[in-house]
Amino acid sequence: MEKFIGKVGRMASLTGNGDVRIKYPDGKTLIFNPVAVTKLPSFNTGARVRVMSDQAVVKELQKGHGGWNSKMSKALGEEGRVLNIDADGDVKVNVGGAFWTFNPEALSLVEQGTGSEGIFEQDIRK
Repeated sequence: MEKFIGKVGRMASLTGNGDVRIKYPDGKTLIFNPVAVTKLPSFNTGARVRVMSDQAVVKELQKGHGGWNSKMSKALGEEGRVLNIDADGDVKVNVGGAFWTFNPEALSLVEQGTGSEGIFEQDIRK
């Protein structure tokens, strides 16, 4: 179960006693107490988002989510547009003409997009 800490999965269902059943991209399904998971922010294609400004926090959040590139520091604190969301839940963002893949936890919603590719409605992060 430890290997799933920090991984993004989709909420499959609730159990009879209120626990959360999470399905991961590799097909594995695990059950967690709801206090052990965090709901991710809701983004869709075209949404305007702001990247966190704290470099140390973003670098840490990027582990397992595309990694950190020193050139990403130019995007810190800036607004960008969501281009797409990958199967792992990572968000590809256009920030000032540069394209970066971010952990969704490093982003905050400025304005929802009009894209039909809404995700994270029931996605939960362990």
